[in-house]
Amino acid sequence: MAPWIRNPWVATGLTGRRYVGTGACLAASVHVGRLLGYGGGVGVSSQTLALGLGFAVAVPFGNVLGDKVRERLPARTARPLELSTAAVMAGLAVVGLR
Repeated sequence: MAPWIRNPWVATGLTGRRYVGTGACLAASVHVGRLLGYGGGVGVSSQTLALGLGFAVAVPFGNVLGDKVRERLPARTARPLELSTAAVMAGLAVVGLR
């Protein structure tokens, strides 16, 4: 998540599920806006739409699996894992992993 968005949430004390849920709501609203904008301008192909729908179905299953794994982790392990995962994902976004 972008630092200018993430930092206010950290400052309010959001952690764990609330932090992830808030980020997910923001991401979903951004993606819906993009789909409406690009789709309205015929910028979304049927292949792109199919991939997007596939990911939209897969992500909730991944979230449920992640919750199950996270519930089994000790608290001292969960927080560093959350932070390191966010750092790795940000690094991959910067590198442009395809």
